[in-house]
Amino acid sequence: RGSGTSDTLQSQVLSNLRKSFREAMKSRLQLASAEEKFAAAIAGKVRFEPLGDGSGRLRCIYAKPSGRKELEECVSDIPPFLLKAILKAIQASGDETQLENLQPVAMALVSPRTFWAVVRHGGVGPGRSFTLALQQLVPDVDWAELIDQRKRRKPEKYGDYISH
Repeated sequence: RGSGTSDTLQSQVLSNLRKSFREAMKSRLQLASAEEKFAAAIAGKVRFEPLGDGSGRLRCIYAKPSGRKELEECVSDIPPFLLKAILKAIQASGDETQLENLQPVAMALVSPRTFWAVVRHGGVGPGRSFTLALQQLVPDVDWAELIDQRKRRKPEKYGDYISH
């Protein structure tokens, strides 16, 4: 009769495992969606339509570069002057997480509204990279340094190591 406890434990373990897999899959799908948005923007397969309801929202309609199926996302529009102020504030903050979120795929994931505003107002597409769009929007910042340069970090387990 002791197997009831074992069955309950096994059931809890399986339930937690399923939950972890669902969360990991959801996270992976969100990342894939952000990558698709960026690929569509670079390929120029994006168009914007105001909703026309006075809300200031936009329909961002995009397609994968390799496909025809259109996807869409509704976001609040950010006017160019406000977008410039937001980008300057992020750059000036020096906050490492915020600076990492300036990477195009990361931005599409954590702030689709800002991502689409950069694409729209910066003219991202064939012949204009995300970095060039940022440079056009806020020319007094070295976006290549912030965006294009890979950040190297020391692994935590080697934090105490001092090279000679």
